[in-house]
Amino acid sequence: MRCGLAFAPVQLPAGEVAELFVKVAGEALGLAVQLSAPFLLAGLVWQVAMGLLAKLVPQGRVVGMDVSDEMIRRARCASVDFENLIFVTGEVEEIPWEPNFFSHVISVESAYYWPDSVAGIREIFRVLKPGGSAWILINYYRDNPHAHQWGGLLAVETHLLSAAEWSERFRAAGFGNVQPERVRDHSRTPEVYTGRWFRDAAELRAFKAEGALLVHGAKEGKA
Repeated sequence: MRCGLAFAPVQLPAGEVAELFVKVAGEALGLAVQLSAPFLLAGLVWQVAMGLLAKLVPQGRVVGMDVSDEMIRRARCASVDFENLIFVTGEVEEIPWEPNFFSHVISVESAYYWPDSVAGIREIFRVLKPGGSAWILINYYRDNPHAHQWGGLLAVETHLLSAAEWSERFRAAGFGNVQPERVRDHSRTPEVYTGRWFRDAAELRAFKAEGALLVHGAKEGKA
């Protein structure tokens, strides 16, 4: 049985976060849509990402987790068409689930919000079964200078860590085969940028060239 854990920030449009989520989930699952997998999801992209993942693992279980009771209520209302979705309230530092259960943990655009990322990754390792893997994708990290200004724009406290620091947290928790990668965005950049995250289109273009940070590792052993 396989599974995954995903996190996402409230500030980004749900469609953009869901697209990132699906890319990472597809890589973690090897794009094998026939898999039977229990999944644990956490974050605020319920209506889009959870439905997409439930379709990827129709014979499995998707467990949605969020710190907000209200978001859990909304998730249940938005997911009545899926019988393989379960929802729980919880935080990454104390995941309300048994050890050695999930086979995939997927966190998209959320890890830099965790109050204690060391404890969070250690807890992910606990609920992950031997032979499973954890995947964390973030756009806000120290090695991409074109995202540093986000810290002053986000309403929630953030933690700006480097690829090396995230990788070390994985290893310290017990993960093996830890690999940081860059996921570059080759989509077209508009000539004029009017959003709040970047100074202008040139900075957005530079940010996309640096790419997002994807760190993944495996819990060694046999399931």
